[in-house]
Amino acid sequence: MSGKGLSGATFSVTYTPDGKNSVGSTKSMGSYTTGSGGTAKVCLPPGNYVIKETKPPKNYSLNSVSQTANFTGKGTITRTFKNDRLIKIQLQKTSANPELTKGNSCYSLAGAEYSIYTNKSCSKGSYFGLIRTDANGLGMYGAGLDSKGNHVGSDVANKTYYAKETKAPKGYKLDTTVYTFKDSGKKTVDGVSIYSFTCSDKPANDPVTVLLKKQDAKTGQATTRLAGAEFALKYYAGTYKTEEELKDIKATRSWVIKTDENGRASLTKDYLVSGDDFYYATDSGRPALPLGTLTIQVTSSLKVYRCMSQN
Repeated sequence: MSGKGLSGATFSVTYTPDGKNSVGSTKSMGSYTTGSGGTAKVCLPPGNYVIKETKPPKNYSLNSVSQTANFTGKGTITRTFKNDRLIKIQLQKTSANPELTKGNSCYSLAGAEYSIYTNKSCSKGSYFGLIRTDANGLGMYGAGLDSKGNHVGSDVANKTYYAKETKAPKGYKLDTTVYTFKDSGKKTVDGVSIYSFTCSDKPANDPVTVLLKKQDAKTGQATTRLAGAEFALKYYAGTYKTEEELKDIKATRSWVIKTDENGRASLTKDYLVSGDDFYYATDSGRPALPLGTLTIQVTSSLKVYRCMSQN
């Protein structure tokens, strides 16, 4: 609130007998709109009146608290109504690891839900509303639409608002951070200030590298004779249940790894023969696999012969 007078506010004035200094029936005395100085002058006979704002100034919230004025017929009575400037609140969500999630149908920025509060503790009593993100990760408070039917959100009173994610979008981990909406310095076409924040969710992934072990078919044991077997790993950014579904789909990334002297191999540089760059986990920085589909195929095996002695 700046304290300056605001034009365009409309008020209703109603004669309301109080049984003391005024009698009779309740009667509307008309509507009045403030001018450039933010004032509206009304000449009224003595009596008790209720003054109520029915339309706020442009880009300001409605002051819904009525005021009374008991006019004796002498002097001037002044009643002041204060209005909060309107703002829009919105958020922009991104992936904390775009390399893992880009072009992958297992992840989506749509559908994240943030509960909005007027208290940083996010107490139940301070709950204000909900924001849900779209496919681009943008979320705006309110269901307001522009003249073309585009979602533009609804204006709210200029207060401090806080947000906490209560539902993570598909493929992402829940973010427990409490965010504060801050003035972005941007305005809508109507001149309403936009308060916002940017946040990112960590994508869920498999932080454990793929571990393969080549075993003897008869004993089930890994032996030094099984070193050097190669496996082709193909990763697909999406969920597929059968080989038929993958028939005409190109792998997003692929690798060939080779077993060590113990017949073991994992998806790390130590075992890599060839292939694409690895994906890396957001937290640990270790090679990881995004959500999706992985196929594993033996590309080279080893023949083991046993020499028999003759008498």
